[in-house]
Amino acid sequence: MTIRHLKVFVEVCENSSITKTAEIMHIAQPAISQTIADIEKYYNVILFNRINQRLVITETGKILLQKAKEVIANFDEFENLAIATLENPIIHIGASLTFGITHLPRIMNYVKQNYPNVQLLTTINNSKEIEQGVLDGTIDFGIVEGSISNKNIKIENFIDDKLLIVCGYDYPINSKITITELAREKLLLREKGSSSRDHLEHLFNLNGKFFVDSHVAICRLNKELLLPLYALYQLYYFVGFKNIEKMATGQSGQIELAPDTIGNIKIPVPSIQEQKRIVTEIMPIEEEIEKLQKEIDEIPAKKQAILDKYLK
Repeated sequence: MTIRHLKVFVEVCENSSITKTAEIMHIAQPAISQTIADIEKYYNVILFNRINQRLVITETGKILLQKAKEVIANFDEFENLAIATLENPIIHIGASLTFGITHLPRIMNYVKQNYPNVQLLTTINNSKEIEQGVLDGTIDFGIVEGSISNKNIKIENFIDDKLLIVCGYDYPINSKITITELAREKLLLREKGSSSRDHLEHLFNLNGKFFVDSHVAICRLNKELLLPLYALYQLYYFVGFKNIEKMATGQSGQIELAPDTIGNIKIPVPSIQEQKRIVTEIMPIEEEIEKLQKEIDEIPAKKQAILDKYLK
């Protein structure tokens, strides 16, 4: 039994709803239900009755609710006192890239406002590296996606999130797609060691096969000097993607372009006005090529349909 169990119990009591509690605490509904079940099993009591699809606290639950609030208040007081007695305590937080970008800044801001004497150090890396940092003792605690298999690490569910598929607006994909269908697509995923990649690979393995590619090189351009489409045309037509691929290093299936390598690729950079003129002239031609290519791709199917109709 932990302080987290009591906090979940109090929140459910105040909201009379597992669904609302899950939304407020950013925890999945099944996890909330399991926490209440764990408390009832641990103390051999019934905390709630369900009446007309509503949670109604029992008399036993009311007694425990009051005690739970007292315990939580005492715990918070003790925690604040313990932190206050430390002289400029340093806490090293490790976070996966996704969490580090989306949620960690808010947590740091909260700590800064409520515990101004606490000094926070942060490490952003993939989940495997954060896990190793916790084991080595170089990181006090980590926040990562997915599951941790190492039994030497204590795990608490902190927040539930979703994995989303991102593609072009005109990509031929349905609003709903199965894992089997998704496995047929070419995917750009994070590097090995990332929990999001591990999770998808696990799902695809359950369905027989998967296709994943490893590293993605992201170039952020100064758009006042270089238009993205102009740079793409230069890389594609004059440098050549095959030549760029030869510059990549690493083991088979796990190659990557180092930032220094990307920085050494030279392309001519005319004025922005000249770049816009070049892009404006090339774009309609590219669209026409794409249209003709689509028609060409459809020809074998049309031919086969005629053969099936008349020769079978």
